Amino acid sequence: MLCAVLLALALPCLAQAEPVATRRPAGGDVASVPAANRATTGTQARKKQAAKPAAARQAAQPPQRRIQCVQYVVANSAFRVRGNARDWWRNSAAIHARDNVPESGSVLSFRSVKSMPLGHVALVTRVVSDREILIDHANWTRGAISRNHSVIDVSPRNDWTAVRVAVKRGAGATTYGKVYPTDGFIHPRAHDDAVNVAARPVDAAMPVLPPPPRDHRGPAAGRATRDPG
Repeated sequence: MLCAVLLALALPCLAQAEPVATRRPAGGDVASVPAANRATTGTQARKKQAAKPAAARQAAQPPQRRIQCVQYVVANSAFRVRGNARDWWRNSAAIHARDNVPESGSVLSFRSVKSMPLGHVALVTRVVSDREILIDHANWTRGAISRNHSVIDVSPRNDWTAVRVAVKRGAGATTYGKVYPTDGFIHPRAHDDAVNVAARPVDAAMPVLPPPPRDHRGPAAGRATRDPG
């Protein structure tokens, strides 16, 4: 009899002692993950991302477009000449003064060659001597901007139609690369015939004139003449 009474008293307690693990809170799987566990999961993801090789992280980033020589000159000067670098000498003829005398702020125009089919342009930053200048330019070294780059004139007539650009500067000595042909210098001042006649560009040739007539006596008196035009 005593055992039956004790069993009857214990049954309500057992019914209230449902394990906590069997209860599922409303809201699904996310709500069922404790906050401490969610913080741990986020930390692990960040550590996993940081553990990726640097090359893989860089590959995921969009590639940066390297600046070209014409873009650099336009961005750092008042020159607005159209075309590729090889076209600047011709396209600037009626806009800017041109000659073969270097000046600070001018553009040195490189001609198109097999190894540089689009030509090259560079800003003159300093005239060191009649045989050396310093230039700023872009993409001479692939994708890089070079400042105060030494250029020497190696033309026989000292007219800057052939130059060599520094490739390495050491202690007390500078190494220069191969010879490149150039057009000359495009100056920021406006085109002026008087200036250009005094220092005629290297590519300007004398116009082809028709030969003089064989008979210099002119038409005979009283003979009608016909206008050839």
